Amino acid sequence: SLESAGCIITIMRADCSHRATLAAVIAAIPGTAPLRGIIHTAGVIEDRILLEQDWTSFRRVSAPKAQGAWNLYELTRDLQLDFMIFFSSAAGIVGSAGQANYSAANSLMDAIAQFCRRAGIPALAVNWGPWSGGMAGQHRVKRNLTAFEEITPETGFPLTRGSWPRR
Repeated sequence: SLESAGCIITIMRADCSHRATLAAVIAAIPGTAPLRGIIHTAGVIEDRILLEQDWTSFRRVSAPKAQGAWNLYELTRDLQLDFMIFFSSAAGIVGSAGQANYSAANSLMDAIAQFCRRAGIPALAVNWGPWSGGMAGQHRVKRNLTAFEEITPETGFPLTRGSWPRR
């Protein structure tokens, strides 16, 4: 439906935590179809109780969320974006057993979104609960989020319409 409305959609895979790789992806976008929006959905879960957390685990989990968000900010801050949406997690607000690293990574991403907004970039971090079929459905964290009903794509995606900040 977006393409029928005149949008050009290109999907490129890259590790957003590697700045040079992400810069190459952004540089490959043709000037005739400039980048107008970003939806950052990267994430990694590596659950461990707090006493078993280590720096390697923290970096592995925080890299796609926090470093990826920061790289996106730095590489696109001079573009005229219509929106920059970070898919964060309620884990950054309420936490979850075994997810200190994931909670911290999402909190960092939330802070980066606020930083972007203060810099005039139309950024938003959405603190989603668990999506069915998403990371929560594929990992044991699902048991820890019993207070949250799973969000289905049919109910979740319509919630995003009209809520994106724009310049």
